[in-house]
Amino acid sequence: MGVAATTYTFSFSNGQPLSASPSIALDFPSDISLGGVSCMMGVNGAVSPAPCSSISTRLTVNYTSGSSIAAGSSITIKVVGITNPLSPAVRTFGITTYYNSSLNTSTV
Repeated sequence: MGVAATTYTFSFSNGQPLSASPSIALDFPSDISLGGVSCMMGVNGAVSPAPCSSISTRLTVNYTSGSSIAAGSSITIKVVGITNPLSPAVRTFGITTYYNSSLNTSTV
């Protein structure tokens, strides 16, 4: 029996303002498969599709609304199509925001 794909939701507030074209990197544990995922992102409200790409265990989500993000905003990212590991366990994830796709502003 195969493992069904699921959706992970990450919600956090940013400590620093972000430009109109920031990136947010999500670092996943090595036993979680990111192949074929899609992403959604929202700021202070509803989420909408957002471009994302993965390299190894890092998934980078790009915010494309054209509006900057004020410090203290509520950011939600949904990653759809993740394959969970077979064995349950507590795992650690990392979140890094990039002001303009290359300048790191904070890491959680």
